[in-house]
Amino acid sequence: MKLLPSFEDPDVIRIDRLTSERIAGEKLPDYDAITATISPGKTIFFIGIGGISMSGLAEYASRQGVRCAGSDPTENARTAYLQQQDILVFHEHEASNIDQVKPDLVVYSNAVSADNPERTRSDELGIPCVNRSVFLGAINRMFRRAIHITGTNGKTTTTAMCALMLMEAELDPMVHLGAELREFHSTIRFSESGNHELFLSEACEYQRGFYHYEGTAIAILNIVHDHIDSFPTIDDMIDAFARFVALQPENTYVLVPSDDPHIPTMLRRLEEVRPSHSKKLHWLWYGSEGTKKPGGAPADYTYRITSYDDSGHPSFQLYKKGVLFTSAKLSTIGEFNVKNAVAAAALADLAGATPDDIRIACGKFHGAEGRFTYTGRFNGADIYVDYAHHPSAVEVTVEAIKNKPA
Repeated sequence: MKLLPSFEDPDVIRIDRLTSERIAGEKLPDYDAITATISPGKTIFFIGIGGISMSGLAEYASRQGVRCAGSDPTENARTAYLQQQDILVFHEHEASNIDQVKPDLVVYSNAVSADNPERTRSDELGIPCVNRSVFLGAINRMFRRAIHITGTNGKTTTTAMCALMLMEAELDPMVHLGAELREFHSTIRFSESGNHELFLSEACEYQRGFYHYEGTAIAILNIVHDHIDSFPTIDDMIDAFARFVALQPENTYVLVPSDDPHIPTMLRRLEEVRPSHSKKLHWLWYGSEGTKKPGGAPADYTYRITSYDDSGHPSFQLYKKGVLFTSAKLSTIGEFNVKNAVAAAALADLAGATPDDIRIACGKFHGAEGRFTYTGRFNGADIYVDYAHHPSAVEVTVEAIKNKPA
């Protein structure tokens, strides 16, 4: 049964602009004006178009009939793919690129500084320039339902898992990922029907970019101190996650882990930032068997690992409200991936996926690019590439490898 609400539902009440800007601590963009440029006859220029996220956003805009172009000094498989889609790519950042393309909107990645010549020229010509997170927030608002997955670790993997579950259920989501997925052949998945019914995206906290995203369901997988250029202290990071929740509409579903030590502090901060808003949200808790939610009741979704196969892949049982929901086996390693799968399953369940859909998708998932990706052998050793850069992510990956035979 589908529980995931729509932005059009009368009890899903979006935050007013004045309150949202107070919570975000900044003037927010006119998302409707940005959305208006994502239409046939318009032109958008992407600075840093070869990036993981930017390439997918350019492809999305192109599919909407937008004339797209962009620049990136690095030639890679993504820029080559975009060129095959008739998207013009410059391999130098030059002001003349803007003069040649004459865009209605310029989108830039976090890696692009304010003194970039294309940004400077756009400012001189009065062409609107927005960060990629703002542009993604505008796309978000084109859909009737939206699921956003955030957290320091695991958001790409969990979003990819959830995508496969929704696809298995034939819910036809539009998906935005921070990595390439084999099933997409890209970082993005388009709705086959072309409708704007369901949007699934990871929501990156870096530079507080997730303030631009609103969902009818969101998940916070964990809060671990990271991105110290944006969050000097763990308290700064907890505050940012609290504000992200505070910016969500009333009656949004919020999924959180029952065992994260920083979630209680985040909830207290949420009450300070937007008093009583937490009472207007639907909270769901998940974790390992025996974990509790506030008040002492069992978490809503729990798991129990039953075995590991010869490749270190775990089998587990997933419980909903204490009742067996499904049994599944992953094709990836580690208890942390079981926990990711449980979060993905809870969100997919909200959207209308069945236990069988979720079980089948778990077995089909072989990992997103750069997430413990097998690349070959050297001198008798298996070689894996893993994006884990935070000590907490490295720790759980190393622990997972212990269940994989040498």
